[in-house]
Amino acid sequence: MLGIKDIIYRYRHNWGFGVQSPNAFHFVTSVIAEKYSYYAYPAINCVAAKCGYKAALARLIFRIANYVRPQNILMYEPCEAIACALSMARPSAPVSVFRQGEPFGLLYVGETRECFSVVEQAVKCASANSVIIIDGIHRSREMKNSWNK
Repeated sequence: MLGIKDIIYRYRHNWGFGVQSPNAFHFVTSVIAEKYSYYAYPAINCVAAKCGYKAALARLIFRIANYVRPQNILMYEPCEAIACALSMARPSAPVSVFRQGEPFGLLYVGETRECFSVVEQAVKCASANSVIIIDGIHRSREMKNSWNK
């Protein structure tokens, strides 16, 4: 449980205070802390409720994909809500399954034991504008230990 100091610290930084880079500040304030509703939210909420995924996370991934505007989107072990969010964020970008050595604009890696080996493979073919989203890093002790390595 969070203490009062943790809550105050997080609240202060939640709005971008303390973020030095203008690009990072813009990302925090206009993507992560976005409060406006998008056209795709009702559909994303519906699909997330059906598959038991948190709608707020699916909407965040939608906003990230919408902000990044990738040329192509690759997924590795996505749930149905994430596939819906990514395809609605960039309808013109092809969405496909990640294969080793394939260049990408945005890569979503779902909760899987081999996510770190997938990320190691993906980094080799990533460009300067590529974005990798890794889901479920803090969901289990094993994933936390792998992430720390």
